[in-house]
Amino acid sequence: MTLSQDPALHIGAAARASGVSVKAIRHYEAEGLLGEVPRRGRYRRYAPHHVERLRLIAHCRAQGFSLPEIRTVVAQLPQAGCPAKAPMLALVEQKLAELRAERDRLQAMIARLEDTHAYIASRAEA
Repeated sequence: MTLSQDPALHIGAAARASGVSVKAIRHYEAEGLLGEVPRRGRYRRYAPHHVERLRLIAHCRAQGFSLPEIRTVVAQLPQAGCPAKAPMLALVEQKLAELRAERDRLQAMIARLEDTHAYIASRAEA
């Protein structure tokens, strides 16, 4: 394969292709979420599978997954393809339960704050 046929990308191009910032790519690489990223000279060369992994990480982050949870997702990945179904379902169900509990907690806080607001408003009018 000649240099012009090399599908690998420099970090800026990988950032654009994945929608993830250069800073985040470096962080995810330091966290071990990208696997081995080869270098050519001083530059990292991101292959198409790295870009797909970055997109998966971004998707997980957008769904509220923490880096340790994403590490679990990444550990389920075969060489190419999607994570294993059963572990992913368990992880998603766990995240759903956490988010529902957080929603309930926030709704209770909102109700208390609305009560406080109503109390203050009624006292100010008196």
